[in-house]
Amino acid sequence: MLTVDALSRLLDALRSTGYRTLGPTVRDGVIAYSEITTADDLPHGVVDDQGPGHYRLLPADAGYFDALPGQASWKEVLFPPLESLWTAETVDGVLRFTERSPRDTKVALVGARACELAAIAVQDAVFVDGPAPEPRYARRRGDIFVIAVECCRAAPTCFCTSVGTGPRVNPGTSADIVLTELPGTGFVARPDTARGRAVIESLGVRPATVPEMEEAVDRVAATSSSITRRLDTEGLQASLREAAGLDAWGDLEQRCLACGNCTAVCPTCFCSSAVDTASLDGAVAGRSREWASCFTLDYSYMAGHRVRTSVGARYRHWITHKLSTWIDQFGMLGCVGCGRCITWCPVGIDIVAEAARVRKVAQSA
Repeated sequence: MLTVDALSRLLDALRSTGYRTLGPTVRDGVIAYSEITTADDLPHGVVDDQGPGHYRLLPADAGYFDALPGQASWKEVLFPPLESLWTAETVDGVLRFTERSPRDTKVALVGARACELAAIAVQDAVFVDGPAPEPRYARRRGDIFVIAVECCRAAPTCFCTSVGTGPRVNPGTSADIVLTELPGTGFVARPDTARGRAVIESLGVRPATVPEMEEAVDRVAATSSSITRRLDTEGLQASLREAAGLDAWGDLEQRCLACGNCTAVCPTCFCSSAVDTASLDGAVAGRSREWASCFTLDYSYMAGHRVRTSVGARYRHWITHKLSTWIDQFGMLGCVGCGRCITWCPVGIDIVAEAARVRKVAQSA
């Protein structure tokens, strides 16, 4: 059983062994992941109010992890939105290439949710176990220590129960330690790895009592029961595939702004582009990688043409990949039910509602 003070000492223990501790903080009116040194840096006393196209933080008599994640995801740490790959510089008439390696790879992720751990597993399937492994991702991934948190409240946009990714953190995930917050008491801490157990034992904390463990289980179960948004995945893969050529997407032309918010906040979207730059005198050049979105007009440019010129076609590509063809590629859904794409869509387009609508069109065709 960890008190708030013991949680701060846990962070100290990780920092003393070289880990950079990142966790949820309040920044610019949202929950963002930043460096934390004590439990006081966590968003204690605020909760999120969110829905389709709506997000606010409100003061409340709340715990340290009651405010659910905002637009940020741990993808930003493992697969940064902008990263320098290499630079080239002419020195004394000789062209020298320098590869840019990741820095700050020894990182502790504090407060990772069950859906976020599922998202990391999806990215692992792409960047570690996929056909083209990404060495920078693999290097960062190998050095993380994960302190997960089970959700004791849910947002109206959550649908993790539909895809089996939460709110409980199941054993065998990438978590080293799993916390469940008990109001006014502290945190029931469950080590899921040997190194997680070693860190907890080094703190000299007392074991949780049976009533405390039961309360922790009950709080997570109540959260699960409170989630009412449902994505029916039975037969969805086939329905979306069959709907590809049907008149099921035109309405999105008027609603979707093609802004790419959904792909930016999604913790599993992995598309990127290479960007080359050069100084005006040509002495220095470089290549960077930056996130890309399939909602941009040029994303599907090939052989002199853009394949998906309409907004409806781009949304069709995104949702079909996320909920159908991703399974063909990686053997799993590309969606973890976090609901970020619903909350952060400026016009509140709901992936769950769209999937149900498209399924209905496909079934009636």
